[in-house]
This record gives sequence, structure tokens and C-alpha cells, in this order.
Amino acid sequence: MKSVLYRNPQIEVRKSSIHGYGVFALTNLPANIILEEVPFIVVPNGVATNYVFAFPRGGTPADDTVGMTQQKVLPFGYACIYNHADDANASWSTDVKRKLFVFFTIKDIQKDEEIRTYYGSDAYWTFYPSVKKV
Repeated sequence: MKSVLYRNPQIEVRKSSIHGYGVFALTNLPANIILEEVPFIVVPNGVATNYVFAFPRGGTPADDTVGMTQQKVLPFGYACIYNHADDANASWSTDVKRKLFVFFTIKDIQKDEEIRTYYGSDAYWTFYPSVKKV
């Protein structure tokens, strides 16, 4: 377990023109930097289904998660505030050993631009019909 989790001081939550609140860049952010590391709690099936994430994400040999049972988890930090974009400028990975989600930029992001992640394919939206794709 890490003694201190990282949150980039150059991001903040603001009202979003896309949906509710969103996470925004306070300065220009280059690609491939960490935005935040967030812990989570495991939730039972049927609880908070609009905001749960699968942990671990992936399942490829490179992720070191093959054969691991996925759990439904509710992450802390800004994780549930990042809005969706098909052409996202950020993403996340799982740190299995430390049981964390790590959010990071995948493109250069301009000052005051909303930071958005890709929630998943259209199959996600049919599996969770109560969630609105914005």
C-alpha cells in the first residue's frame, strides 16, 4: 500500500456543458502523465450500477490479470466524474498489486479543456440501460 496517493494539482472539477460536473485542466497537460491514483471499495451486484468499474480492468497477460475474478467496485477521487467521449483524451489502468485505478492523459490537453475517458463499446450501453451516454 502506498503511503501517499497522487492527484495532479493541475486538474479540478467544474460544471460541465456535456453533463453535470466534469474534470478540467487548469493548464496545458501533455500526453502520458498521471492525473490521479484512486482507491476503491468493492460493492455487491446491483448496487450503484451507474458508477461501478470492473476491477481489474483488462485481462491480458500484460495486465497480469489473467484468471483473476473481476469485482464491481466504486472508485474514489474524480473517477466517477470524468465524462465519456468516443475520442477520449484520458484513460485509466488498474494497479493490481496496490488495488488502485490510475488515470492518465493519452493526448495533449489544453487549458480549460474537459478531460474525458472512453467508457466502453456500445455493448456497455445495452448492459446498463439506465446510464445515459452523453
